[in-house]
Amino acid sequence: MKLLDARRARHNAHPHRIPLRVLEGQHAQDYLTERWPTLYAHDLDATPYQSPRWLRAWAALLPAKTVPLILVAEGPAPAALALTISRTSEKGAPIRIQPLGSPHAEQVRPIGPGARHPAVAHALARYLGAAASSGTHVILPDLPTHTPLGHILQAQPAWQHSTADYATVNLPVRYADMSPATRREHARRERTWAQLNADGRVHYSRTRTQKELVAATAMAEQLHQRRWDGRPILHGADPSALLDVIRRIGPQEALVASLRLDGTPVAAAVCLYRGDACYSVLPAMEPEQPEMAFGHDSRVGSPRTLPTTVTADSTSAAPCPPPGSAAPSPHMHVNGP
Repeated sequence: MKLLDARRARHNAHPHRIPLRVLEGQHAQDYLTERWPTLYAHDLDATPYQSPRWLRAWAALLPAKTVPLILVAEGPAPAALALTISRTSEKGAPIRIQPLGSPHAEQVRPIGPGARHPAVAHALARYLGAAASSGTHVILPDLPTHTPLGHILQAQPAWQHSTADYATVNLPVRYADMSPATRREHARRERTWAQLNADGRVHYSRTRTQKELVAATAMAEQLHQRRWDGRPILHGADPSALLDVIRRIGPQEALVASLRLDGTPVAAAVCLYRGDACYSVLPAMEPEQPEMAFGHDSRVGSPRTLPTTVTADSTSAAPCPPPGSAAPSPHMHVNGP
């Protein structure tokens, strides 16, 4: 407890102020093209949601009156945060700031050598706080609470925030470490999958080329539409735009893992990946075959061909991992005062 209190005291201490450069529109686009790739390549904590391919693809799809907004913390250890700013001509409508890629943006954080420096977090928080105080609607969904920026905004009483767990599943799943009830359920499913495999009825595949990615995203979109009857699972979400972004990113950072039963697609997981971590961005399953979803299929295929860690936002409709396999970490959704 004393250690935790000391850490909080350090985060709340007034740090040395550093300059913050604000880039909008074409200047922000140029920064994403010219400077962002270097920041991303040298930041091992950055996720695919900070990838220049992901951000540039979303920037290309922004609607009218919305432009990229890049906040750049200057200094010997620079850092940058990718947002958008929306200005509408409607009377009384507020200016809106949110992460670039929203509402599909997750793991919202700055990147660069100074990304975890408290002074950088305070500079970003000051800008966002000033914007909110001037009437701008500031929304930061899925901000990890363990980051310096997360600590600062979580401690602001004027900001509204809600916290949810972000599930992480290490592959292969260690069923032997789970409860007897979970092991029995796994054994039952194991027998079913073993029989399906023996009969040659089930087939697992993962995309590796652009052609495979294009075909698999179309299949995942059809499954997703059948599962949700065309209703978005997130407010303001656009699955078609998301899959367009996935195709623009290409197989270097995106993949689709899919299952077929008797030659018919029954489940798919559209993912981003970097290194040994994979992020589920759009799960899809055949409504009549819910147990074929990847959350129930950790044994078949995927541990051999996916990275060693799979993460999924618990607030989205991602396939549930097997009970006991998830290691959640808190993330929060922040609204400006």
